[in-house]
Amino acid sequence: MAIDPTPRIALRPQNGAKHRPFQGLTHQGWWNLGFVAAGFLLAAYSALSIRNRGLFEYWGADYRAFRASAEVARESGYAAVYDLAAQDGAQRPMFEEYAAASVQKDYAVIPTPYLPVFIVPMHSLLLLPPVQGWIAWMVVQAAILLVYFRRVRNALAPLRGPSPLALFVALPAFFTVAFGQVNLLILIGLCEFLLALRRDKDVEGGLWLSLLMVKPQLLVLILPALLIQRRWSVLATAAAGCLGVVVASVLLAGREGMSSLIGLWLGYTAQMPTTYPESMMNWRSLMLNLQPVIGHVSSWSIVLMGTLVAATSGVFIWLRRRRPVEVVNSGTVIFAMTCVVAWHAHVHLALPLLGTLFAQKRGDGEPAEWLNSVILFPTLAFALVGIFVDAGAAHRLAGMLFFAINLALGARLSVWALGSKRESQRLEP
Repeated sequence: MAIDPTPRIALRPQNGAKHRPFQGLTHQGWWNLGFVAAGFLLAAYSALSIRNRGLFEYWGADYRAFRASAEVARESGYAAVYDLAAQDGAQRPMFEEYAAASVQKDYAVIPTPYLPVFIVPMHSLLLLPPVQGWIAWMVVQAAILLVYFRRVRNALAPLRGPSPLALFVALPAFFTVAFGQVNLLILIGLCEFLLALRRDKDVEGGLWLSLLMVKPQLLVLILPALLIQRRWSVLATAAAGCLGVVVASVLLAGREGMSSLIGLWLGYTAQMPTTYPESMMNWRSLMLNLQPVIGHVSSWSIVLMGTLVAATSGVFIWLRRRRPVEVVNSGTVIFAMTCVVAWHAHVHLALPLLGTLFAQKRGDGEPAEWLNSVILFPTLAFALVGIFVDAGAAHRLAGMLFFAINLALGARLSVWALGSKRESQRLEP
């Protein structure tokens, strides 16, 4: 048997050359090193804020609301979940026990504005005491995210790029896990919808799309786009899935509960104490942050014009049927534009964008650079501002950064769509 005499690893530097740290790192390796640094900064910020603020006031705040909702539903029925007085009775004791004394004055009830059918799984949160339950909730979500990111990566040809583990450094994934959010359902629903359409499985895709009913505002652009594209089978099965969710919810909460839920949704269009719209990644946030500088009328004018342009560009690339390989890119555009036009869209809602970027073909490496950038730079900025300034400034900055990222993704992939359309027409016989 022939033996390759070439050594695989140079044990010593040759010709007197000194070994430099990280000398053998690949291009992606340098990005990975940045992810590690960002992870340490996030850990430091989290440790400092937990020491100063305790739990369930900031970290685990959504978990607090979901656990309380399960408790209210168990004791008083699903209709009572949307009664803020009932929520106060379940949330206040948890807050007073685990939040730091310095933030006790900041207590406010966090509503759970989800259809009753999505509250049913939250009963599992009552199986453990609050702290252990929050930790278990984070571990389960992180494990499912890791498995699903791997599934998305392998849905197309396996290509080079960041490890699925790196995605936990990205703010949308980190916030989803640490706050206890439910964006995992949206990630799976959107990505499976797009991958089903890529395989021409319209019925399957429509059913997956109905999962977005957990936050119905996310359907504001995709449904008109499918209607304009005349994807009747997708729309029919999506409508059937959404109707099933609504019927099940009515059976659980009754007319009174659904009426209370609608009232809660309308409250979210105003200024509820726990919505923090200044830190969102949408035109609403930009308007609120610009008003002190340029005034009410000017900021509203910018927002209305920007919303119209973003909504039009999001729907535009769905105006005609496209080759299957283009569906994921088109889905990335329309979800990014949905995030900027939706009236309620915090940074954690961008989690599905990580999945769609991860699923894109990366033949020339450029989309991988986009994904690396989306993971790394907002996290570094957020953690540094959070440590050296305060959490409010850090979240406002993160919101504006992801607002810009959404617009940039929409612009870049819309330009790609135009070029792809011309190429398709040129190749058609």
